[in-house]
Amino acid sequence: MSEKILFVDDEENILAAFRRQLRGKYSVSTASNGEEGLETIHTQGPFAVIVADFRMPRMNGTQFLSRAKELAPDSVRIMLTGHADLNTAIEAVNDGNIFRFLTKPCSTENLIKTLDYAIELHRLINAERDLLQKTLGGSVKLFMELLSLSNPIAFSRTLRLRRVVRHIVGNLNTRDTWQIELAAMLSQVGCVALPGGLLEKYHCGEPVTNEERNMLRSHPLIAHRLLERIPRLESVALIVKDQHKDYADFEQAPSWGEKRKINLGAQILKAALDYDELLQQGLTHTQALEKLSEYHQAYNPEVLEALSKGEFLVKNWKVQIVPASGLEIGMILEDDLLTREGETVAAQGQEITPLILERVSLISRKTSLVEPIRVLIQGGARIPAAEIQL
Repeated sequence: MSEKILFVDDEENILAAFRRQLRGKYSVSTASNGEEGLETIHTQGPFAVIVADFRMPRMNGTQFLSRAKELAPDSVRIMLTGHADLNTAIEAVNDGNIFRFLTKPCSTENLIKTLDYAIELHRLINAERDLLQKTLGGSVKLFMELLSLSNPIAFSRTLRLRRVVRHIVGNLNTRDTWQIELAAMLSQVGCVALPGGLLEKYHCGEPVTNEERNMLRSHPLIAHRLLERIPRLESVALIVKDQHKDYADFEQAPSWGEKRKINLGAQILKAALDYDELLQQGLTHTQALEKLSEYHQAYNPEVLEALSKGEFLVKNWKVQIVPASGLEIGMILEDDLLTREGETVAAQGQEITPLILERVSLISRKTSLVEPIRVLIQGGARIPAAEIQL
C-alpha cells in the first residue's frame, strides 16, 4: 500500500514492534511524543492514518489527536492505550474524532484489520474531496463566465488576481491551496450588488465620493454573506471577508491548522489586490513592490517576499494588434474592448474565452466595436485558455 501511517508512542519498544510487525505492508513513520508527532505531520505528511497512545508526557493522546485533526483533517485517527476506561473513550471520541479505540496489547491481526479499514475510509474521504473540488471548480467556472458578461471590470480583476495569487502560493510552497485560489476567484462576487457604473467610474480614475468609496469597500462583506451559506465554502468566505484587513490586525494564530490557512489566504489576497491596483495606476512591478514594502503593518513580509520573485505578469508577453475577427481563446486584452457607443464588452486584462468570443460575435452584429484591439500573447504563441485548478 502507498498510504503512510504515523504511530506516536512514548515507549520505544512499542514503536519498534510496530515497525517490525508492519514492515513491507505499510509505509510506517514513528514519533516518541505529541510535539514530535505534530512536527512529523507538518514536515512529512500527509498521513492516511495516525495512531496515538493515550498515556504520553506533556501532551496526552487525546490532546495530540485533537491538534492533529486541525493540521491534517483528512487523516483517520486511532487511539491505542493500555488504560481503557469509559471516560477516556468518550473524551477521545468527542475531542479527537477518533475512528477506532484499541486497547493494549493489540494483536497484529486486529491492528492490521483496523488499519485496512482506516485506509479505506481515508480513500473515501479523498474521493469525496476530489469530487467536491471538481464540482465546485465547474460551478465557479460557470459563474465566472456569467460574471464576465454582467460585470466585465470585476471579472477582469478576478483573472488578474488569480495569476498573482497562484504566483505567491507557488513561491510559498504552501500545500492544499485550492481554498485560497478559490477565494481569489470569488473575491469580487460582492461587486454585483454595487450601483451600475460605479466600478467603471472607479476603474477610469474618476473621483468618487466618500459614500461611493464606502460602497466599494463593502463588497467583501456582501460576498461573505453569499458564500458562507454554501456548504464547504465557509473558509473561503472568511478569506474573502478579510481581504482588506491589515496584517497587524490579525490575532496571533497557530503556526498550522485551518485558522492559519484562512489568515494566510486573506493576507495573500490583500497583497495581491493592492499590488494589482498599483499596476493599474501605471507602476512597474518593482515600483509596486517598493510601495507595498513601505507599509510594514499592512502586509505579511513572507507574502511580499513570495510576490517579489519574478515579474510573472509581463515576462515573455508580447503585444499584438488584431481586429475583432482576429481574437482567439487565451489572448489577454491590453485595453478595454469597447463598442463605438462606449459600452464595455470586456475589460482590460480579461482573458478571451469561448463565451467572450460568442458575446463579441453577437454584439458586432448590432453595433461596431472599437478596432483594432491590443492584446497580449505569450512568447509569440497563443496562450492556453485559463483553467480553474483547485
